[in-house]
Amino acid sequence: MKTEQGFAARTVRAFLDVYLLERDLEKSCAFFTADAAWVGTGKQEISRGLAQIRAAIRAELQEDATPYRYTYVNVEERTVNADCASALCQILLTRPGADRREKDLEMRITATCQRTEALWRICSIHFSVPARDQETGSYVPCGTPERARLEAERRIGLSSIDLLLSSIPGGILGGYLQEGLPLYFV
Repeated sequence: MKTEQGFAARTVRAFLDVYLLERDLEKSCAFFTADAAWVGTGKQEISRGLAQIRAAIRAELQEDATPYRYTYVNVEERTVNADCASALCQILLTRPGADRREKDLEMRITATCQRTEALWRICSIHFSVPARDQETGSYVPCGTPERARLEAERRIGLSSIDLLLSSIPGGILGGYLQEGLPLYFV
């Protein structure tokens, strides 16, 4: 038996509507299996089981219940078996920032859904955002440690030059090669 095409993607879309637009705790939690897993974009955002997911969503909504607007960039679905499918969604979130200007954030969502009784529910969901500092052609955001060190040194050097140029309005900076003699500016 083949999975009815689109159920995982529709389940994730319906979840995103209640989670991001309605900002409703109970409706959001109703989309998850009891043993679901949630990985968010923050370091601390890993929840295992419905109780932890409920607590994480509750904490988020208490901190900020403002709805998001979003548009779909891409939605794909893959069938695993008759009762399991995965959905990949790319969305563009839009929301006013602290400065009242609209802020856009590209987000990627991967979810695995399974049929439980007559309903499709999310058993695993992972949110991610593309790394802004990842170099083209690299497969990890930070590159090699040596490359990161060289880039940091380059940035520090540029910052030092900028500081020097903005501190000195013009003229010549000089000094003596002997210890104890003054630094001078003409």
